[in-house]
Amino acid sequence: SNFEFTANVANVSVEQVFLMQLGDKMARLRECFDKPVSVLDESLEDTLKDMVNFCVLCAGYLKKNLDK
Repeated sequence: SNFEFTANVANVSVEQVFLMQLGDKMARLRECFDKPVSVLDESLEDTLKDMVNFCVLCAGYLKKNLDK
């Protein structure tokens, strides 16, 4: 997977890659919340959806690899 490839290149665990991705989205979420409501567009919703998707992918990865 891309997550495994990234982990290999960065010499970290796949779990750490997921944490880095979520950390990036958390930073983006903070930026969205710091903007006035009138400036917000779909980027807030997109960021939240990305976070959900990373969590689902991480859960699937963990389930697959813990069941081995």
